[in-house]
Amino acid sequence: MNIENLPNWISAIGTIAATFSAVIIAAYTFRIGQHNKKNEVLRYVFELLDDNGHRNARRRIINLYREKDENRIKKILRLMGVKEEDLDRKESILIESQEIVKADFEEIGTLVKNNEIPKDEFIKIYWRDIIKCWQVLEEKIKIIQETVDMSYMKNFEYLQEEATEYANNILNIQDISQLIKKDIIVYPKVEKKDYNPSLREISFLSDEHLDRETLNDDTIYLRDENEVKIIDSQINIAYNDKLKLIIIKILEKPQAKRCYIFLSKGIKDIYGNPLKEEIQPNHTV
Repeated sequence: MNIENLPNWISAIGTIAATFSAVIIAAYTFRIGQHNKKNEVLRYVFELLDDNGHRNARRRIINLYREKDENRIKKILRLMGVKEEDLDRKESILIESQEIVKADFEEIGTLVKNNEIPKDEFIKIYWRDIIKCWQVLEEKIKIIQETVDMSYMKNFEYLQEEATEYANNILNIQDISQLIKKDIIVYPKVEKKDYNPSLREISFLSDEHLDRETLNDDTIYLRDENEVKIIDSQINIAYNDKLKLIIIKILEKPQAKRCYIFLSKGIKDIYGNPLKEEIQPNHTV
């Protein structure tokens, strides 16, 4: 190589190196930009799902899942903060909540499919919500898919498939049907309705249908003034399911003791919820 041409070679090599470096920097900058963009979209998704209205929409559809009794639906909505004047539109409230949830997860499913947000990061945090909401809405979604539009909510469906795979394979949860847990508990209320001293019969009215198996001498009995169970008393317990009425007849009680009827929190409704408070009327029986 002619030493006189050496500066030209050095210049050429320098140009190539500079160009190569520029390409690497541009690629790196692009990658960082894409990463930052994904994180921005992920933040948007988290803010969307954490919004009070969207979060309560998910809670409403889960807490009202398979509820048929109108009074129970109203109780649940009251406990969730729905105003009394809005309870007449409870069907609309439920439909609105369902549509919010479906729209949220359909949009997010699209973003995940198009690799616009980090799938693993999102699924790791929201897998449970996705699966629960899908289980609640699946029946109605499938009807529309089979009769109207087979592509309906397909991105939501894709999202729940990914969430289910994560639950099964990473968390080793095989029975996802048990994931639906309601965070609103409607405790049954029982109050004294009537007392007939001559018949020694007392009745209590419940606002919920009760589990007959929990109405027995372990949960309903006589106590003395020291709140001690009276062993040698005899009572008969009947339940009118139609009227939701507990009828207690005192067949025999110790004559030398002041006796009070007592209903414990072991009494449960047909949904498995116990009395929130024990009941003991002040008067003797």
